[in-house]
Amino acid sequence: MPIVDTKHGKIEGSSEDGLSVFRGIPYAMPPTGSRRFLPPQELESSINTCQAREFGSAAPQIRSKLAPEITENMSEDCLSLNVWSPGCDDQQRPVMVWIHGGSFLVGASKNGVSDGAQIAQRGDIVVVSINYRVGAFGFLHLADIAGADYVSSGNIGLLDQIAALKWVKDNINHFGGNPDNVTVFGCSAGGISISALMAMPAAHGLFHRAITQSGASLARSAASASTAADLFMNQAGATNVEDLRAMSMEQMIDAQASSLASSPKPDVFFGPVVDGTALPEAPLHAIAEGRAMKIPLLTGTTLDEMRFWLLHSSEVVTIAPDKLMHVLTRLTGDRADSLLAAHKAHRPDADDSDISVAILGDISFTLPATRMMEAHSSQQPDSWMYLFAWPSPAVGGSLGTPHAIEQPFVFGTLDSPFAKVFLAGGEGLESLSTRVQDAWIAFATAGDPNHPGLPHWPAYNADSRSVMRFDTECTTLSDPLGDIRRQWDGVPFDGISPPVGIRPSPHA
Repeated sequence: MPIVDTKHGKIEGSSEDGLSVFRGIPYAMPPTGSRRFLPPQELESSINTCQAREFGSAAPQIRSKLAPEITENMSEDCLSLNVWSPGCDDQQRPVMVWIHGGSFLVGASKNGVSDGAQIAQRGDIVVVSINYRVGAFGFLHLADIAGADYVSSGNIGLLDQIAALKWVKDNINHFGGNPDNVTVFGCSAGGISISALMAMPAAHGLFHRAITQSGASLARSAASASTAADLFMNQAGATNVEDLRAMSMEQMIDAQASSLASSPKPDVFFGPVVDGTALPEAPLHAIAEGRAMKIPLLTGTTLDEMRFWLLHSSEVVTIAPDKLMHVLTRLTGDRADSLLAAHKAHRPDADDSDISVAILGDISFTLPATRMMEAHSSQQPDSWMYLFAWPSPAVGGSLGTPHAIEQPFVFGTLDSPFAKVFLAGGEGLESLSTRVQDAWIAFATAGDPNHPGLPHWPAYNADSRSVMRFDTECTTLSDPLGDIRRQWDGVPFDGISPPVGIRPSPHA
């Protein structure tokens, strides 16, 4: 069994298929008791050997119908990470750190779709995945309720991520990794987290490249976050932070569920907060002004983001035509008709329901990703964009290319429960997974996703707008969906939450 001597003590893992694997390594003190709602505290050293063979507990969260195995074991003592290494030696391999998604409400590193073994083996890379606090435990903005000690309580989950990255910087060399060659990658809330980390002073220098998958520069204003906190306090029957700290984990989860049910914008109830301290300004603004990390960036979206939620209920991802026009007119003024026309030209066989799903995807995913890439590529030429367009045959083909579908292709976990539901044994899986994996590996290794298995992939800029379309056949396109994009040009978007609060959360 591999044993590694780290800054905080010895850690014993397991040998699996030629890899040294460590699961459930603590990276900070348990955020329990008086530490609830406070930033993570550095782990104390121990003379005992840490047995790291089982995943750590998931952060407290509403139980998920899509991934019930994640919440089989939940605890506030959840700050752990996992490592897959080709060898605990001095080879100084590239490091990839995975930040899970879940709308800042759910998720954990114990997830079959994000198993790091295949990337580690194929790319000779050290892969790390982390847990962090979610929901009210990680993103409840208490600054206006509890005072200065809680000024960054709305970003505690992000501070957890930073603590994990500090652990990587201090210890990953003992696992065969290079602390000066770290790539963070994440999907959905994981991608949104990464864009926020790029704008957080405390994260600077902890990673050197970033990959955001269907998650870009979004954050909440402090005022919006305070309103959400007031609603949570009301649902919890609490008047101060001491009342909140006295609540059990299950009581907190119940209060969170009732708060989301009564909120007009449940999709933006939790998440990064522009608090002026941990996150000084909106990530999109920081990127555009050159105050964020100017590192190589790979970002992208899927063709049919919102169709992910069809597995829950088609009602939550469609809007009646009259309401759709009202929303579009409020957002785009006299462009509403031309935006609808552009979508209908792209999807001539689509009905009003299909069009509403596509436009919701624009609002929540495509628009934020495009604006982030426009801003970042103006500061850093090493910027690449993709569009994942492989059509899933699941649910009779009605899913199209939904949100998060690229995850099993990235990790090579095509047999995971998630993949079996969303991929449904479609064509070309192995070949496409190899192309996607090799692009991510190439980017993490040298900062450029090009490799022999793909056509040439030019960097993104405002002139060419080059995008790699991942499908059964991969192609490089210039400004795909440009007619639709141009209709959004000029529509104000400052990266402070989605323009409208109509996106459902994925924990139904």
